[in-house]
Amino acid sequence: MILAADHAEGNGPPPPELVKAWECQRWKALPNAGGLHDQPLGLMHRMNAALTVYAAMNLYNAAERAGLIDEKWMSEHRREMSIWAQVQLLRAQQSEEKKGAE
Repeated sequence: MILAADHAEGNGPPPPELVKAWECQRWKALPNAGGLHDQPLGLMHRMNAALTVYAAMNLYNAAERAGLIDEKWMSEHRREMSIWAQVQLLRAQQSEEKKGAE
């Protein structure tokens, strides 16, 4: 999730799952031969999560740049705000873990 969010903010390359998801959308095909259930375990869920986080962070960042983030916007975009908050929490946890490892 963090890598997809970082990429949406222009910080780093897209994670492999996001690239695969874009390829699937573009070519309207699954990444591997066979049907949905023939894909590697969890891949479709990771691809969906990466797409969802990327889209939510893009929307939030565009609204922030345009100065649109206010109570009304947040109320109308609860899902994106929830994803944004989860990303911020994960980033804080990651930061704490790095501090603890030093």
